[in-house]
Amino acid sequence: MYSLNDEASVSVSFSNRGKNFNVVIKAWRPTESRWAWNIYVNLFERHPLFESNEAILNLPFHGGVTYDKSSRDEYLNGDLRGLVKIVGCDYMHLYDDFENCSPLDGIPYSIKMDAEGLFRKLKRSE
Repeated sequence: MYSLNDEASVSVSFSNRGKNFNVVIKAWRPTESRWAWNIYVNLFERHPLFESNEAILNLPFHGGVTYDKSSRDEYLNGDLRGLVKIVGCDYMHLYDDFENCSPLDGIPYSIKMDAEGLFRKLKRSE
């Protein structure tokens, strides 16, 4: 379910992948005693929402979009996809309580539900 990239970062596998997008959950350690969680959407240029920044900002991200990057010739699982927008959110807001949730114990339920909600919304718009 997860793969250790190094001692400070764990990439948690989230298998839902659309034709022109995927959703990734990441957990990483900002300090030795805390965990931080993020959800990222990789939106490829063939996806209908790719050109609409407004539509992307209105996706159901926890606390809103806190990460936004565009990249060319991004590789994903060995596939050259062309231009990709990487948009994400974090779970480090006031009253978020995930710093003690280790990915070794699984993905916290509410984070997994948020990722599944993003997947459904993006899939409907494909």
